[in-house]
Amino acid sequence: MLVKKWATFSRRLAQEGKLSLELAKQLSGLKVTEEAVVRVMKHLNLSESVLKWKKEDVLAFSRGIRKEAKPIIIAANKADTKTAEQNIKKMKEAFPETLIIPCSSESELALREAAKHGLIDYVPGESEFKVKGQLSDQQKKALSFVQENVLEKYGNTGVQQCLNESIFGFLGMVVAYPVDNETKLADKYGKVLPDAFLMPRGATALDFAEKIHTDFAKTFAGAIDVRTHKRLAKDYKIRDKDVLRIITGKY
Repeated sequence: MLVKKWATFSRRLAQEGKLSLELAKQLSGLKVTEEAVVRVMKHLNLSESVLKWKKEDVLAFSRGIRKEAKPIIIAANKADTKTAEQNIKKMKEAFPETLIIPCSSESELALREAAKHGLIDYVPGESEFKVKGQLSDQQKKALSFVQENVLEKYGNTGVQQCLNESIFGFLGMVVAYPVDNETKLADKYGKVLPDAFLMPRGATALDFAEKIHTDFAKTFAGAIDVRTHKRLAKDYKIRDKDVLRIITGKY
């Protein structure tokens, strides 16, 4: 897009002021921020004068901004097949800067279904499972295949790892738990840690209250950190795995 429109676009940019801001405006539909543009320009040592950019600079910037704003994980599915290891090795050699995670979605589904029916104990993302039910010969064979060709070879099925890397790695999210009773770690119905909310890194206690319910934000009076029992102000920055009780008052 940038290369195609660069001749006209660059002339206009040269007249309109701050380059990073104008580039961010042009790419706002892709949710590219000015901060991301500045980081890429600095990393590539690109001139603030857009008229000095060559075609190679435009292409390098396009690639850089894509990596910065839209990072990619390659979920290398079918990792349980015979040629998978060799193919994954080739992919890692071809794309050394890209995160490639061996995956077997079919194995993950089989494990979750077996756990759902009470045949095994399995936590998504774990490297092992425990048999607790009566298995048929076919089920034993299927689980044995998963154990030998996926879990022992790669350490996990890769599915949960892709989700974790996407959410907590690339997107930088944190998870926080709201409770109604900080002693029992429960909500008003007595359910222990029934909810978990994903929050962007840097989100505040007030942001967390609004995420739970907009009325909580309107009546926000503070929050209690369940671990330390300290009262927190509205500008407290949420940390990963925080357990908080929101205090509300009249408004």
